[in-house]
Amino acid sequence: MKILGIELSDAGILVAGSQPTRLLEVDQNAFTSPGYALLKKKQVLIGRAAEGIAHLQPRKILNHFWDQLGTEPLEHPVKLARNQAEIAFIHLTQIWEQISQFGDSIVMAVPDHYSRTQLGLLQGMAQELGVRVLGYSPLSIASAVNPEPGEFLFYLDIHLHRMELTCLRQAEHLHLSDSMTLPGKGLLYWHKEWVEAIASEFVHTTRFDPLHRAETEQELYHRLPKIADDLKNSATARIELSAGQSTYHSAISVEQLLRKNADCLNELHRAIGQMQGQQELAPESPVVLLVSHRIASLPGVIRNLSTLANLHVRALPEGAGAMGVLAQWDDGEPIENKPAAVYKTSKPWYRNDMAEPENTPGARIERHPPTHILLDSMAYPVGETPLIIECGFHSSPNDIRIHYDLSSAGDNHWVVLRREEQLFIEVRGGGGTTVNGQPILAPAALKRGDVIGLAVEAKPTFTLIACLQNDET
Repeated sequence: MKILGIELSDAGILVAGSQPTRLLEVDQNAFTSPGYALLKKKQVLIGRAAEGIAHLQPRKILNHFWDQLGTEPLEHPVKLARNQAEIAFIHLTQIWEQISQFGDSIVMAVPDHYSRTQLGLLQGMAQELGVRVLGYSPLSIASAVNPEPGEFLFYLDIHLHRMELTCLRQAEHLHLSDSMTLPGKGLLYWHKEWVEAIASEFVHTTRFDPLHRAETEQELYHRLPKIADDLKNSATARIELSAGQSTYHSAISVEQLLRKNADCLNELHRAIGQMQGQQELAPESPVVLLVSHRIASLPGVIRNLSTLANLHVRALPEGAGAMGVLAQWDDGEPIENKPAAVYKTSKPWYRNDMAEPENTPGARIERHPPTHILLDSMAYPVGETPLIIECGFHSSPNDIRIHYDLSSAGDNHWVVLRREEQLFIEVRGGGGTTVNGQPILAPAALKRGDVIGLAVEAKPTFTLIACLQNDET
């Protein structure tokens, strides 16, 4: 029997499983399936299919069914779906049809605000599908992997309709201490603000308003992930839109988007300060803030949060919740011996890995993040420009080429890039890659001392190091 880990967020459900453990495709060859639905009399479009036309048919789109999971009747029910839970069941069914070949039992990382009643509805859906649920864990608990200095650890996530800030207490076990919701400040709010800012720029520079046409409005929403991705490595993203026989060009900057979302950011700052006050933390007490990949995808937000005093921001890789909840249950014990589904609001933690003195190696890792990758006594700097590690150069699988020109990279390569203050490795065609001996396929966060291994005959290893002087190589 094989277990799959499901990360439940209406912003995009993710699933981890298989051997070696990796993120699985769940919707149109994508790793995420968003919580959108369009109800028709004889059909329900779900996930990406519905999201892709959400702004062409806005009155028919539903996207609250995971956030408000329940059995209250819909205002306009159809035969296939009469309440939010039935729509969620259709969504879960579609995902299960795609991933069932990889496992027969599931564990779920669920939003921190989910109630026992909602967990019961999830249990009923799984039973209807014939799937065994071993248990549930809050997303904050599942996503946290490593102990951090101090007594408290904060976790920040964003879904379609809300942001969630959670306080985790570190002791012999990591457990949920407190949580706070910012309703109405989810991705739908952020994306609406972005589209309005971009449309305003188009009007200012070209006199063309994309929001006057449903097609161009939908196209703008469709472009948002690409625009956000472009802004990770550039201060400005250029945008091209076509309407009729005409083509229009404009641009948007990170600072413009931050200004547009200033009220939301200020509210988030206040929430973090309030959480610190509720835990009676001294002003000088350091706090580590783990942010989900959904938060990390918001241009400039990590940099903005890093300006808060004594707050150290850590960006988590995509699927951290799915991978983490899988690790909570996949302990080698036969599934038959495991009890009925349980809700784990804590997990074993290792106090000796925390609160290291300033002069310990762990503290130095905190103070000096990696700046270079070391291979064969040569150090390659990793800065704003992504570093490309390529195998198969000159048709030799063991011939390694390291460069910074992404446009010239072949099919089998890896990219190490910096997002805000965090380094990540992304695998783009190179199977069998490991970090510290653990296989990866989804983007993975890197820290100083990590060792990257490539699956070629020469078995080269790359070590993340920090140079303390600008001219060190």
